[in-house]
Amino acid sequence: MKKVFTGFVVCCFMLGGAVPVFSAEKRGTATEAEMMVKKAVLYIKANGRERAFAEISNPKGRFVHRDLYVVAYDMNGVCLAHGFNQKMVGKSL
Repeated sequence: MKKVFTGFVVCCFMLGGAVPVFSAEKRGTATEAEMMVKKAVLYIKANGRERAFAEISNPKGRFVHRDLYVVAYDMNGVCLAHGFNQKMVGKSL
């Protein structure tokens, strides 16, 4: 369970470097990204995978902040939740 859990909550992406139209005050910080991942892990533990992945995939949900969002993959590289693009969910990346 620990391997799978670690595998699917793998990262928060920062779009700020890739999308220069964001001003500095609209970019999330590394600390905010780290806190968001920790918050997502706690949410999964408290609410279960199904409910948590639905919330993570909600573009207006609690796991999207400025240019930060959570993405979850399983150990086979299948996207389980994506805070920015729900069309990615279920795809093998």
